[in-house]
Amino acid sequence: MRTTTRQKVKPPAPVFGQRPTRQSAPPRVSPDSAPPGALPSPPPIVASEKRVHFHCIFPGARQVYLAGTFNEWNPVRSPFTSDGRGGWGIDLILPPGRYEYRFLVDEKWMDDPLAERYTMNPFGGVNAVIEVN
Repeated sequence: MRTTTRQKVKPPAPVFGQRPTRQSAPPRVSPDSAPPGALPSPPPIVASEKRVHFHCIFPGARQVYLAGTFNEWNPVRSPFTSDGRGGWGIDLILPPGRYEYRFLVDEKWMDDPLAERYTMNPFGGVNAVIEVN
């Protein structure tokens, strides 16, 4: 039996002079909700945002997720799609900035061997770093 826990989504702070509005929770993302090989439609790109492609190769992996500062370290928000040959990929739309990330492969944290930069994390390992301009 599969159980899920629901996370609370913290609404943004209201702007002075505006009434707070109720925001709906983000849609639930389930890695098995799409057929194998299907890529979800990315949201439209705002002028300052960039489409960033993440790719990794983990032959034999059953599930691969991307977690980082861009998704509050919540890997379920960014599941990779398998190409069926051991390759995994995902496109994210990100505003300019510096982001740290790691892969979660079959419930094990993994480094990105193709990253150009790394930084130490508080757990004694390293996070990959990507700059979006």
